[in-house]
This record gives sequence, C-alpha cells and structure tokens, in this order.
Amino acid sequence: MIALLSDLQRFGTLANDELKRELAAATQALARQRTDANRVRLAVLYTLIRTSPQDDQRAVQLFENVAKSASPASPIRHLAAVLHLQVVERQKAVRDEQQKADTAIQKLEALRAMERSLLRDRVRSGGGGGAAGAGGSGR
Repeated sequence: MIALLSDLQRFGTLANDELKRELAAATQALARQRTDANRVRLAVLYTLIRTSPQDDQRAVQLFENVAKSASPASPIRHLAAVLHLQVVERQKAVRDEQQKADTAIQKLEALRAMERSLLRDRVRSGGGGGAAGAGGSGR
C-alpha cells in the first residue's frame, strides 16, 4: 500500500509525456500481474491523462473491479472506493457543465433567431421606425 501511495503521489508531479510513459508501463504491468494495486495505478493514470472521455470510464471500471475483487477490509479497496467516487463526481460535474453550456447556446440561438426576425420585419416594412423617427424630429 505504501508503494502504491508513493507511486500515486509521484504521478501527480509528472509532465504529460512522462504520464504517457507511465501509462504504457502500468498497462504492461497489469497484463503481467492482474493485482489490485496495478489496477489502481492504471486507473489513476487514466484520470490524470484524460486524452479522451473514455479514460475516466476506463478508470471507473478498474476501480469497480478492485471493489469487487478485494476483501472488504483491504486498504486498497477503500482507496479505490474513494478514488472511484471522485471520478464519478467529476464525470457528473462535467455533464452538468455541458448541459449548462448547451442551454446557454440554445438561448443564444433563440435570441439570434428573434433578432433576424425583427430585422426581416423592419426591412419588409420599409426600414422600420428608425427612419420615421429621424424624419419626425427634423420638423
């Protein structure tokens, strides 16, 4: 557990290229030895790299595997549960922000459509009230 925590702490200080190398090494390590510690290492690396939306999902699956396979008293299982919760919460926050952004875009598009409609109406009516107002003040 101490070696795992040490690795996880070290991962947080690495540059992106170094993280990619660690990801490749962790993938190979898991292929050789399917241990819970190797699953957690790989999952954490996925959460740090996040080159695609699937990376968080891969991490969630690895954390779930640890939760299912480890004994209930295992410290690695507890760590995996905490990290799993954090990733799920981050995914939820990203979905919520995406929904807010989508709603804002829909509102903006509705305002643009309204503006286009008003401009069309003004053009059809021969320039709208702007020209009449300017002519009226000149009397």
